[in-house]
Amino acid sequence: MNKQEIIQKVTEIIQKESELEVVIKINDDLANLGINSLNFIRMIVRLEEAFNIEFPDEALEYDKFNTILEIATYIDNFLLNN
Repeated sequence: MNKQEIIQKVTEIIQKESELEVVIKINDDLANLGINSLNFIRMIVRLEEAFNIEFPDEALEYDKFNTILEIATYIDNFLLNN
């Protein structure tokens, strides 16, 4: 899976799990859009399921996943190194 495909899949998951009616762009700050901690947890679970990965606890800091691009980059690097 290339990075563009990862970005697309992450975008779809975040758009669905965020329950926001606005289109989320890859550089939008998710916290500023109103994504709360419950939405964040649901997104993480869905991302783990979708990419068949498990995020290490130290990676699960809200500020490390501010944007779709940051999340996709993390997943891309994780998949490349594991």
